Amino acid sequence: MVFLAFFVFDLFQIKKVPTNTLIFEFLFFIVVIVFFLFQRMNDIVSIPISSTISFWIAVGLLIYFSGNFFNILLTKLSLDPKIRAQSGMIYMIVTISKNILLCLALLGSEKNEITDENIPFPNDEGFQKLDISNN
Repeated sequence: MVFLAFFVFDLFQIKKVPTNTLIFEFLFFIVVIVFFLFQRMNDIVSIPISSTISFWIAVGLLIYFSGNFFNILLTKLSLDPKIRAQSGMIYMIVTISKNILLCLALLGSEKNEITDENIPFPNDEGFQKLDISNN
């Protein structure tokens, strides 16, 4: 809903690129990806997080969104035409890095991961109960 409000606001400003919508969108995705990575670090206990496919996909997207976020801020706040010309090079580097990480993530394979919920704990069936009362 907030994205739609930003889009409508930017739509009425025809003379420039709708950067406010893009800035909000990139910030939203950066926060979602950081939260996702935090949850994955807390859930996966049996294997390193860097050996999972979803980690590398999230890192690739994080690099893409954060690189484009700062690129848009740079072009929006800068008045120098040289810096504006360099924004295309920054965009290419960020996009190539994202594509390389996504391709490497898809080439990998991962084992079944053990989360906190499905770690096998022993039950009380095979143990004797001790009576420690003083009777």
